Amino acid sequence: VTAAPARSEDPASIPDGKPGKYPHYTSWGHSTVVSPWGEVVAGCDEKEALVVTDIDIEKVKEMRQGIPTLKQKRTDLYKVSDP
Repeated sequence: VTAAPARSEDPASIPDGKPGKYPHYTSWGHSTVVSPWGEVVAGCDEKEALVVTDIDIEKVKEMRQGIPTLKQKRTDLYKVSDP
């Protein structure tokens, strides 16, 4: 999952790429859950799998205080609106 390092402050469910929407793209699997500090928490191989892991909410709070990305929005530069 290429978004993991860039979005590590957002606990989320991120599905691995599947054929259909992008038939020209072949996913290689190996989905991984990575902590904000870069440690691998859980993962799987290239076979179909479900990865379930616990998220330490205290560590998430600690990281959000150290890297306050949610407080650094530049609403003067852009506006997010509903479609």
